[in-house]
Amino acid sequence: MDRITVRLSHDLARKFDASAAARGGRSRLLRRLIQEAAHAHLPDADGGAVERLTGRLALRLGDRDLARLEQEAGRLGVSRTQWAVRLIRGRLTGRPQPTPPEATALIEIRRELRRIGVNVNRLLAPSMSPSWKGASCRRNSRSWRLSQARSVTRSLASTRPFD
Repeated sequence: MDRITVRLSHDLARKFDASAAARGGRSRLLRRLIQEAAHAHLPDADGGAVERLTGRLALRLGDRDLARLEQEAGRLGVSRTQWAVRLIRGRLTGRPQPTPPEATALIEIRRELRRIGVNVNRLLAPSMSPSWKGASCRRNSRSWRLSQARSVTRSLASTRPFD
């Protein structure tokens, strides 16, 4: 396992510790932040160089449209330019361009779905093993495995997401 060392001012470290205490501790929060940064949608690398944005586009909008654009950009927490770039890139690539909070939420959803899949696999793995072949017919039956999967699904549905 690799190690990353960071030097911080005492004040910044104290503030980070206070924030991390509510999120499972310093290491857990750092791992989560690094994972989010590693999985964030980044531009495709062309030989390691990131395309520099030099092109400009000017738009003329009426007062009403400009006010609506500013309202929508403010609602999403992005600038007018960022909102327009997200819209254009979405149309050009055919892929949605999530805002940073949406991207973070999607990462958390993927992580939660992965955990659910692992739990279901752990539950069903014993019923698939060769040692269960001579065991009770009830345990080998497809209906028994499905009932076990349903009970796991019900118990997961009753928990709060992102705990």
